[in-house]
Amino acid sequence: MMATTRWDAADPALPADLVKGAYAISGLFDLMPMLQFSFNADIRLDAASAKAMSPVEHQPPWPMPVGTAAGALESDAFRRQARLLAERWPMSVKGHLDVPGCHHLSVAEALAEPSGELFRSVRAFVLDVD
Repeated sequence: MMATTRWDAADPALPADLVKGAYAISGLFDLMPMLQFSFNADIRLDAASAKAMSPVEHQPPWPMPVGTAAGALESDAFRRQARLLAERWPMSVKGHLDVPGCHHLSVAEALAEPSGELFRSVRAFVLDVD
């Protein structure tokens, strides 16, 4: 959602392009499926709030670069979320990485491994963002 925010509208002292790019790891971009899970009793999403808080329902204000990654051992739901974001943000999403040997919790640990594929991918992405 940070990538879809017009920061200058929130505060005129901020540049419109405050967020230059995004790299989302195991992201949830469409919250509508969350309505079907028992934990929704705690988070209390309804269709309107799920849609309002789903990045796929919004667009970045300009075509900023976005990368996505998910653990190769995660359920297909996370990779499906990344594919949906790429479909809805075709001018922004530049690629997806399935991180070998990682599940939903260990994929974040892979980011801290300098010799790992995720670390190298994020590093190259950050160095390429203007």
